[in-house]
Amino acid sequence: MTWHIRDSENHHVQKSSALWQFLLILTRYGRGDEILAKGGTVKEHLQAWTDFFTTWMKERSSKSMFVEIQSLVYGVHTMKNVYPLYDFAPTPELKKLTENFITLFWTLWAQEQINGVQGGGQSRVYPDTAVTSASEALLWAWYYSGIGEFHTPEEMEYILLDCGYRMPQLVIDMIHNPIKRGTYTIESRPFGAAAPDDVPLEYRPRTDWGHIYRYSYCTPDYILGTLMCPQLTPKDWCLISSQNRFQGVTFNQMNAMILPIPESEDLHTLQATVPTVGFNQFWSQQADGTLITQRCTTYTAPMCIFFSGAGNVRANVTEKDGWYFTYCGNAYAAVKICQGSFTWEDHPFAPGQWMRCDVPTTPVIVETGNQERFGSFESFQEAVCKLAHTWYGPAMKYHSLYGHHFAFVTDGDSKDSTIDGEYYVKKPDFAYKSPFINGKWGGDEVKITFDGQEILLKF
Repeated sequence: MTWHIRDSENHHVQKSSALWQFLLILTRYGRGDEILAKGGTVKEHLQAWTDFFTTWMKERSSKSMFVEIQSLVYGVHTMKNVYPLYDFAPTPELKKLTENFITLFWTLWAQEQINGVQGGGQSRVYPDTAVTSASEALLWAWYYSGIGEFHTPEEMEYILLDCGYRMPQLVIDMIHNPIKRGTYTIESRPFGAAAPDDVPLEYRPRTDWGHIYRYSYCTPDYILGTLMCPQLTPKDWCLISSQNRFQGVTFNQMNAMILPIPESEDLHTLQATVPTVGFNQFWSQQADGTLITQRCTTYTAPMCIFFSGAGNVRANVTEKDGWYFTYCGNAYAAVKICQGSFTWEDHPFAPGQWMRCDVPTTPVIVETGNQERFGSFESFQEAVCKLAHTWYGPAMKYHSLYGHHFAFVTDGDSKDSTIDGEYYVKKPDFAYKSPFINGKWGGDEVKITFDGQEILLKF
């Protein structure tokens, strides 16, 4: 079972790839017929691991990729162990499969970044990493596309430099043309919910339905994204999915962002240089450029909303009618704390401040827009100030800037929470849906299109 994950997803692939490579070396040095201690020849074990990776890539490519969802760090740590399969694959089938898998990984990144700044809902993003935009994928992408800045190669980057894989021109063009990509949504349904036999370090995600509906709203000026999921308890999730989830607004300037993410409980008890860990921090609803989020009731630290110093996001904040407005370049954003008040505090890991809410479970509304859609910043403020939320017991009703009707139940039971009358966590029949990447759930093809170019990845 390729979905039985040991230690963590990236560690599991590192160990599996190391075993495969070692068996390949033994075979090439004439030791393929030797019997191993647990039975079977070196060649037989090599074939077993080759079969494993063949199935592993087919499964992940057809089911929205990794449980460590779009992680700023761990995605590349997983992929560094896939690259050797391309160069040293013993069969043409595995080589082509690996090539397609690497291309899918980079295309998913390309459609959800602006000038190398990665957006969208993620997991396993530590607080010190969350407030920076410099993902390790960006460092790798420079060698293919020239995006970002050159840096001297270190450690695992030599794996990429030594590999014969080359990024298709379509993907390079997609990386460099956010204006041509326009405004669009990205949808997928990664795994995350835990099966009954899941335990820490022996992860067993449910493979029928991961209970995550990943959604991003992308423009040339900013990306707003989250992981929509039910209000489950921590034990209902694989920890590698629920750990340090990430959501919010990423602007098209490095390190410029707004992040509504509850604070880790131990943040103030640890030195600022030590990454902290939280699990199952929030649940959210999103439609187009509107996000509503709340701290999960099983999590005890208060909701905080980080406004970066980068891009003058914090410096540009102004208050009007209970909304806190800011802008970065041509992008606008507004934040509403629906219950109680807050205090501004310096963030421990990056220039900027966060709002620490005095009602820990308050819902928070984030509205976004840009100059293209709303004209001036003043016009955006005027439109947002006409919006209001109302309460019906524990349910908050809200009609958004984009015309969507939200029912947001705050008492820990999300079954009555809806967007436009439908339950907000969807179980669609696709693995990927955007103008550029489309693939059926469990299918064996992913279609990539951009600017008149097309690639059909077959798995």
